[in-house]
Amino acid sequence: MAKPKTSFIKAFEPILIKAWGSYQDNFDDNLLRKTREALSYIRRVYRFKGELGAESPTRIDFRESKNRAGYLAAFGERHAYLAYAHLKRVQAINPTVIPMPDAHGELTVTLVGAGPAIETYGLCLFYNESTHELKRLTLNLIEKVREWQPARELVISGLIKEVLPKVDIFSIPIEADIKEANCVQTFAAHHDSLVSTQILIIYNVLNEIESMYASVVLRNLSYIIRQCEQLLLVLLAEPTALNAWPRIKWIRELLLQYSTVLIDKLNEEIKFSEEPARIALTGLNERLFSRAIEKNPPVFETSLKRVILACQTVPPEPFSSQRYEQLRRLLLKRDRKGRIVKEPVTPVTDYQLPLFS
Repeated sequence: MAKPKTSFIKAFEPILIKAWGSYQDNFDDNLLRKTREALSYIRRVYRFKGELGAESPTRIDFRESKNRAGYLAAFGERHAYLAYAHLKRVQAINPTVIPMPDAHGELTVTLVGAGPAIETYGLCLFYNESTHELKRLTLNLIEKVREWQPARELVISGLIKEVLPKVDIFSIPIEADIKEANCVQTFAAHHDSLVSTQILIIYNVLNEIESMYASVVLRNLSYIIRQCEQLLLVLLAEPTALNAWPRIKWIRELLLQYSTVLIDKLNEEIKFSEEPARIALTGLNERLFSRAIEKNPPVFETSLKRVILACQTVPPEPFSSQRYEQLRRLLLKRDRKGRIVKEPVTPVTDYQLPLFS
């Protein structure tokens, strides 16, 4: 493996400190205490979402620095390795379906519900595990909460570039709520970038959207999938909570029907116990979770349970065969004076129709 410049957890601590709005070099006791409280609060909200009287994750105000820091502390390290673990599973089944960077080392990825976009770390780690294959990553970051943008910049410039300095990341923020009907208009404004998507990542977002919005979300996600001009790898990982299942099953069923399915696990436990995706009780983790520091600290977690799906979709034909007759009738030319006149059309048989790869 290409050796990272430093460990994830060492690079992660400054990100948390800056997420709080502080510029200290290390956590002091006061900041540690506030971080433990914040991550416990965030975990509790996500664990009991949808239950009677429980707070919904959609009600969390991520404009507050404590909530952004709490989210990163609660899920950051495990979410960072999720894309790595997901791609490794796909690689074990069929490595040929994983999109590879082009001759210049470039790759385009779209994240739905990007948040702090920390999953990008695992993606970069996967592609540069053996050699420096990924040199430039274009990220389409779809997120409705604009307050995540500063934290996202910290993750990309501070964490990923600190650990994997040879990867250049070009991020395109797309401010859109996928449960809103006008979302497609926003996507259309970023068409040139979205159409180049090679990997579509949908992580930890659908479970937060009420099932009543399913048809609108489908329309919005379908725009991205159908606009892609090349084979598209779709990676979906959502929490397995029973009350979240109605919000996930509809897109799973459609992907199962209209794509080549590689992985379909309804309750998969992903353990981060082996290198290079190993989560250990050292450094910052020890100060956040060790009983030697606090009598009743938050529980140290090194695994995730997820509904895991991976599939490959084929780009649709730009036009069906029935449309070619109409297209031929629209062929125009200009005469010597620049006026538009009809182009004479010769009969075209089916086997002469142009092919789209």
